[in-house]
Amino acid sequence: MDLDVLRCFRRIVELGSLSRAASELGISQPALTRQIKQLEHALKSELLVRNSRGVQLTEAGEFLLSRAGPLVDQAELIGEELSAWRGSLSGAVAFCMPASLHR
Repeated sequence: MDLDVLRCFRRIVELGSLSRAASELGISQPALTRQIKQLEHALKSELLVRNSRGVQLTEAGEFLLSRAGPLVDQAELIGEELSAWRGSLSGAVAFCMPASLHR
């Protein structure tokens, strides 16, 4: 199970639409649909019911969202923390100046 696919799944559910999610995620709708179908195949469960008004979660989809949502949140938090960690400076700073400037 790919974390990016879980992110996409969650965004589809939040927006209630494959086309809106695809647009927001910057990928084509057929590519997003293919990812979700592969996820459904891997889990051997239908996750979304597609209709003319968008998508609705199945029971399996609700279960996946309840379990995957916190995982996606945690992964995003870890990424943010690592970015901050890499960008932060730490350690001691020392500098010298001539005694004539020191008063």
